[in-house]
Amino acid sequence: MSSDLFDRNLSKLVRQAALPDGAAAARARFLREAESAPASRSRVIAVAAAALLIGTLIYGAARTERPAAVVVSHGPARPAQTPAGTEVTVGNDLLQVTFKAGRGSRATKTSFELQGRTSKLPDGLVLRIRMQWLAESFDGRRLVPRGDYASQGTRILERGALEMAWEDVWAGSLQIDVSTPDDLQDREVLSRLKMKESDRTWSFTFQIGDERLLPRVDAQLAELADLIREAQALVDRARKESALEEHFRANAKSLADETNRLLERLKRFSFVGLYPAGTSLVLVSLHNLRGALPNVAFKEGKFAGAPDYHQMTPGNKVVPFSFDGLREGLDLASLVAGREFDLWILRDLARGGPRPEINDAVKRHAQRPGVIEFAIGLLIPGDPNLMDEIRSVVK
Repeated sequence: MSSDLFDRNLSKLVRQAALPDGAAAARARFLREAESAPASRSRVIAVAAAALLIGTLIYGAARTERPAAVVVSHGPARPAQTPAGTEVTVGNDLLQVTFKAGRGSRATKTSFELQGRTSKLPDGLVLRIRMQWLAESFDGRRLVPRGDYASQGTRILERGALEMAWEDVWAGSLQIDVSTPDDLQDREVLSRLKMKESDRTWSFTFQIGDERLLPRVDAQLAELADLIREAQALVDRARKESALEEHFRANAKSLADETNRLLERLKRFSFVGLYPAGTSLVLVSLHNLRGALPNVAFKEGKFAGAPDYHQMTPGNKVVPFSFDGLREGLDLASLVAGREFDLWILRDLARGGPRPEINDAVKRHAQRPGVIEFAIGLLIPGDPNLMDEIRSVVK
């Protein structure tokens, strides 16, 4: 890619659990289970680096009706390799929640602890706690954070307190929603509640990550870019082989096998990757290719499309199959992955401020789609509109 755009910018200068209704035995069982970690999620994200020891928690904490955003820093801008841990307390006069994070039982895990305190809610109250990691998703025009995985459990308020502890291997935004639905409560407890159900709902978001995250963000963008190039080469090969029926019939199995192998590699990458939106777009294009290959038609020995197969676009529209459409989807995947990189850099800047390692990572990827137009803003942060501009992919 030409460096003209970069130069122009430079000149201008970011557990699941179920509570049976009202059963005393079930309540006792849940109290015993309160000390155990929630069930691990099916989609485990392996971390190549050491434990994600939190240097900063960026959180929005308030009643869901009036959300607020606050930035809390802990320790120096460049935290030590083995910080003792981090905790922050959020909430309001009805419920105070303390969130703690520290070293997990394994090098790839972080331990989390959630403690609630209240003097205004009655003991015996059942609280539903829902946790979900927010991942970037492309809606056809913008990158938007959406729940990638959710785990739900319950805790019973005892002596004005509740506790929940678990371990995980994720980095990014963790949203914790707390509610007290009427249909989970005993009648006697409900009679002591002085406010309606909609007033007993809270939502907290914590940004999880430390200096160990940046090397993964850096390396995985390069890895995904290589996978996209392989997918583009495969689409180009399929187009070439499909020009004549004789060539296609001789190479159809080879094309299908290569498509399946690349799909499997991308699926494995998606389980450990930090680029869910870009990876998803590559998977869509390859699934479209795999679906079209058995349906390729010929007229007088020449390619005549795949009339019995329609492909899905990044905007979730169904359109007739075309190789051009596949390439457009892969080009868009490169752009979206670059924007995801930009967002990770902005989060890391918010956590620890500008640092040489961030500048080095940005410069390594400054010529990539999605990064080139924002590289200067990442190297010289300060634009309050930068995150929104990065998220806006298709004008």
